[in-house]
Amino acid sequence: MKNNYVMRLNENLLWLSILVLGILSYLKNTKYVVILIFWVVIIISVGNAKRVYSKKYIITSTVIRRSLYVIPFLLPIIIDFEVSIKTKNLVYWCIAGMVVGIMFILPKLNEWRLVLSKDMIEFTSKKNRVDYITQIYMLLGAAIGEEIFFRNFIIGYIDNSSYVFLVILSCSMFFLNHFGVKWNNHFKKQDYIIQIVFGSASAVLFILSKSVLPSIIAHSVFNAPLMLLALKSCFYHYNKNKLFENQNAK
Repeated sequence: MKNNYVMRLNENLLWLSILVLGILSYLKNTKYVVILIFWVVIIISVGNAKRVYSKKYIITSTVIRRSLYVIPFLLPIIIDFEVSIKTKNLVYWCIAGMVVGIMFILPKLNEWRLVLSKDMIEFTSKKNRVDYITQIYMLLGAAIGEEIFFRNFIIGYIDNSSYVFLVILSCSMFFLNHFGVKWNNHFKKQDYIIQIVFGSASAVLFILSKSVLPSIIAHSVFNAPLMLLALKSCFYHYNKNKLFENQNAK
């Protein structure tokens, strides 16, 4: 019952976001029409990604499914939208981005220590190598794509609105990108709060640095524990026999 309520709320919020962008495109700036088109593509792609599954073509379907979490966010590049990378004091801003990413890992540090421990990884089920590789690709690709779209594109494309409004818009769409999907039962309230605060921090980081690279670094660091989990799980399940053979040989 609760899941059905959450799903209806998700869908209603997504429809509301489309309506708001439509109103903004009519009242304020036609550039919002471009954002609206890309946003609809993202909603459709991310919302139906898990439907792409085939036991017969498991590798192909896995690659396609996880690409749907990455490629749609890179669509602005197709219209030749400039990605802001270079800026003054870039090294310092990149360090700041790394610090921001670490700060958002700290609230769940003890949980990550447990999840990433060898004892816990031993209980994880063995998956296809492609599954581990594409998971890392999806997490890193999403960090890059989402920052380019929600920060560089949303904030950089609409250049005649207040930064406060653009931060709210960017953060709201970033939140809905995660909350709005039908399969989000594993998310907790704490996760949503972290996403909202992180989205705001990343947006401010982009505005102050005038580069999307620090935001990408922050997001990549934020996703690093999940990437490390996939890497350690893959190494454990596909190398444990070799390790045991080496130990026996000694």
